[in-house]
Amino acid sequence: MSIVVNANLRNVNGANNNFIEVSVPLTFSGSYATGGDTLDLTPVTRDLPTQEVIKILCVSNSSVNTAVGQAGGAYIAQGQPGPIGGVNNVNAVASTALNAWKLKVFTSGSTELGAGAYPASVTNDYVMLRIVLRKLGAL
Repeated sequence: MSIVVNANLRNVNGANNNFIEVSVPLTFSGSYATGGDTLDLTPVTRDLPTQEVIKILCVSNSSVNTAVGQAGGAYIAQGQPGPIGGVNNVNAVASTALNAWKLKVFTSGSTELGAGAYPASVTNDYVMLRIVLRKLGAL
């Protein structure tokens, strides 16, 4: 169970008025747990002025045809962005802690990767995590 989030502040775009976009590569090692491996985002947000996650996408860009992304699979980040809600976030849904997100791996369609050591189709894949964070606080 190990996903390393390779944080690099050179991959941060804060040009948008109210959002910061961060792209970081993921490195997989160890074993996958059914239901998803823990994805700790604290290395990404540690040096940013915000920790309010709005959206997370995972993109596989490997040219290796046996890689999960090339074989019709997907990487899905699971957690609750937030806070969201009304004025001053009243009645907002509680967000997932930055160190408690999960990353599910699907080898094809809706077939989740089985528990056990990460196969080469994952460890040899090039996966980028794209995180969008809110730059400014609630109004």
